[in-house]
Amino acid sequence: MKKTILQVFILVLATISLMAQSEDELNNSVILSDEYIFVEGIDNWNILQLGYERRMNSLTLISRLQYADRLGQNGTFLSFIGYPEFSENSYGYVNLGFSPDNSNLFPELRFSSAFYHSVTDQLVGGAGFQYTKVPGEDAFVANLYANYYFGSYLLLIRPSYLIDDSNSSFSGAVSLRRYYNSAKSFGELLIGAGRSIENSTVEDAFQQTYLNRIAALKLDHSLSDEWSLQSSLTLSRNDFSSGTERNQFGVRLGVTRNF
Repeated sequence: MKKTILQVFILVLATISLMAQSEDELNNSVILSDEYIFVEGIDNWNILQLGYERRMNSLTLISRLQYADRLGQNGTFLSFIGYPEFSENSYGYVNLGFSPDNSNLFPELRFSSAFYHSVTDQLVGGAGFQYTKVPGEDAFVANLYANYYFGSYLLLIRPSYLIDDSNSSFSGAVSLRRYYNSAKSFGELLIGAGRSIENSTVEDAFQQTYLNRIAALKLDHSLSDEWSLQSSLTLSRNDFSSGTERNQFGVRLGVTRNF
């Protein structure tokens, strides 16, 4: 079943690519990435992601297929993302994802949405939410966003509040991004703490984790108009409600082809 899903997804991407009109602007992208996560005390796991992005006048559409291999299990997660532009100063975000094979490695369902508005030329504010359903429990996360641009830098502040059946709590993440010769070439440092402060691919954190602390370094580099590379290093420490602690270290590499 999982092989069939992957084959169908690749076929859809290939069909869309062939149907895409040849234009001066590069409005289509195919993204392939692989992340390997070293986990203290248990087997490591691997996450492979394939995506397609289509940019139009006032709408960007993204489809992603993720495949995870962890603890002798494997599973897939399919998501569809949209970035509609409402005006010159306002835009939105909608994300719907689900596990087509009902894998225990991914949520049964994840839906998130946000609205952003340019308060000034330098400040963009936003608010949104995320709903996640896994076997036996649901979680709702309310998010606020503040993006502040100054010179070649972008400061991102993301406080959030998680509500679930067992324990509600605040969390937050702050990142600083430095742009280089283009919007696709930058370095970013992120730090944060809380419960499920990131949309982790393997969504068991909000069920079992009491506290998560994370630090991440991301580097994206544009090789040309057609090709770009993505990489990241992530270090996190999970304190579980059972009293155990575990460190994780992730390495991610990706490539994007624009056409």
